[in-house]
Amino acid sequence: MTKKRTSRMAVCLLSLVLIVTSMCCLGTAAASAAGTYGTTIYLQTDDTTDPYLHYWVNGNTSQSSTWPGVKMTKVTGETNVYSYKLPCDVGSLSGVIFNNGGGGNKMTGDVTNITGNLYKLSGSSGSWSMYDTSALKLSVETDVEAPQYKGTDIVIKAVSAGGQGTVTYTFSVNSQTIYTGTNSTCTWTPTQAGTYTIKVDAKDTAGNKNSKQISYEIKDDAQAVEPVLKGISTGYSGQVPVNTSIPVNVKASGGNVGTNLLFYKVAVTDPNGNAVNTVYYKQSNILNFTPTQKGDYKVDVTVQNSKNTTTQKAYTVTVGDGASSVAPEISSFYTGSVQGKVGTAVVLGTVVSDGTGTPSFTYTYSANGKTVAEKTSSSRSNTVSWTPTQPGNYTLQVTVKDSKNLTATQYVYNFVVVDGDTEAPTETPTEAPTETPTGGQYTKGDVTGDGKVSLADVVYVMRSVMGYDGYKLTAGTSRFDAADMDNNGKINVIDAVLIARTLI
Repeated sequence: MTKKRTSRMAVCLLSLVLIVTSMCCLGTAAASAAGTYGTTIYLQTDDTTDPYLHYWVNGNTSQSSTWPGVKMTKVTGETNVYSYKLPCDVGSLSGVIFNNGGGGNKMTGDVTNITGNLYKLSGSSGSWSMYDTSALKLSVETDVEAPQYKGTDIVIKAVSAGGQGTVTYTFSVNSQTIYTGTNSTCTWTPTQAGTYTIKVDAKDTAGNKNSKQISYEIKDDAQAVEPVLKGISTGYSGQVPVNTSIPVNVKASGGNVGTNLLFYKVAVTDPNGNAVNTVYYKQSNILNFTPTQKGDYKVDVTVQNSKNTTTQKAYTVTVGDGASSVAPEISSFYTGSVQGKVGTAVVLGTVVSDGTGTPSFTYTYSANGKTVAEKTSSSRSNTVSWTPTQPGNYTLQVTVKDSKNLTATQYVYNFVVVDGDTEAPTETPTEAPTETPTGGQYTKGDVTGDGKVSLADVVYVMRSVMGYDGYKLTAGTSRFDAADMDNNGKINVIDAVLIARTLI
């Protein structure tokens, strides 16, 4: 009886020891890494040479590793992610050092501010986050770090791991969906300054889901002194065609210093690393080159202001058979007046000069990010009326979408709208005619007098309507008669539109 009782007590004591030990591990699991982050430390690094972890607890050598620490194990299914599970008797860590190959070559210094269980190391610097244990892991990246300026093309990238089958992504900015599909990247071009929430929702074939979001700041470039490089366009969606002249159109702003000029340098390199063009600074933001072979061409763009401050970025233009998908090109986006007035209609007009998509075109106009008009037309020119209700500075935008859903966007920045009660000038400006009245023959639409009707004539009329110096059209002259397409004795936006229609 005594023997049975003793045996039973031994079993109970052993069970109690196991329970206490388990409780110890459970109790320290939440405190071991940094007070709340679990017993496993993860390291994500591009350096794949056997990373080691050295950890310590101040004042307690028994809960600290001996230099150079312990070897970490590569996490199955991950790219360059390693882990080490700490002993359960380790208390709250005071710091860690990640080193390379156990040879004491430090990958980091003393990392003492532990705020997660995954250390993402890039070069010699890194940051803490929480390791994602989801079946479908997800992170969100951008090709350029915040802050950026409005109008900049920002590539958002969803990086997923694990999961099963095909992954579908939904990209949204401030809860507005901008893309849904299986592509893991999309391009976002913000039109307004502010702080945005970029979110990606992912779902795989098996139904596993994940969602991640980041905050991103966009600044206003209206008064930017430094040059702002916003992107490039070629007029093509996807591949561009080989043996065809390709325009590299650089989108940039800023440079509000000195002469307020920007200078552009574009260097194109073929797939074999050979220079394609002669590189120098110029004021034109367009470079044309003709690719002679298929593959990826590197396009290095540098923009400089008048004080020699520069910004640079490399882009890739892929050359292939190309060709069937040419985005529409907006040759002109204009307003019918130099400034607007509250309660008075402002004419917004667009002329499209390129694109392989066939009509109809959808023209969407917005003011400060809010849609004010949308119109579908088979014509390559379009006008709408917008009546502002508040005074202020406006960014006007038009987006043209063709039958292949390819789009082009253009802006008018800092369009001023004054209050409707603004008093008229007390003195009428006096303007001398720019052309002596003449008679004789003229060709309707040939406003520039160069013997042909072209987009240059459309631009001339619009500049006259908007009051540009040197573009005055005086009644009684042959130039006025050539511009007065509807023969009503007045020159306005309608005449520009009628000239544009003769070109279609």
